[in-house]
Amino acid sequence: MNSRQAPARFEPVVLDLADPDDYGVLIEALESYAAQLQNSADNGRDTADERMFFRTSAARAKDMVEKIHDQLEANRAIAG
Repeated sequence: MNSRQAPARFEPVVLDLADPDDYGVLIEALESYAAQLQNSADNGRDTADERMFFRTSAARAKDMVEKIHDQLEANRAIAG
C-alpha cells in the first residue's frame, strides 16, 4: 500500500453470544489479554512507546468488554 491509499476498513461483525459458553470464552479471552497487556506495560522492561502501546491496547480490550456488556443489556431491554 502506498502512502496515499486509504487504510483498509473493517465492517462491523455480529456475534451470536446467546450461548453462555461462547460469551464466557470471549469475555475471558478479552479480559485475560487486557491483563497481559497491562502487565507488559507495568513491567518497565520495554520502551516508553511500547508501554504506551500496551496500555492503549489494554484499554481498548477493556472497552470492548464494556461495549459487549452494554449491547447485551440493550438487547435484554428490547426483548423485555
